[in-house]
Amino acid sequence: MLLLASASLALFQTAKAADYVRVIDGDTLEINSEKIRLWGIDAPERQQRCTENGQAYACGNKAREALTQLI
Repeated sequence: MLLLASASLALFQTAKAADYVRVIDGDTLEINSEKIRLWGIDAPERQQRCTENGQAYACGNKAREALTQLI
């Protein structure tokens, strides 16, 4: 947990100093046109769909939204 908090703080400081930050999907960012893949995280891809309790949903979009909220 401490490692995650440290990584999040470092990423936040980098993003804060950036001119442009875009969340591509649940585990990839673009900061000033450089793509950054988050190490140790494997999130659904942007267009990926998942099934829960027999219902399909856009889990890739959900993962992207969650990372966007963190950033």
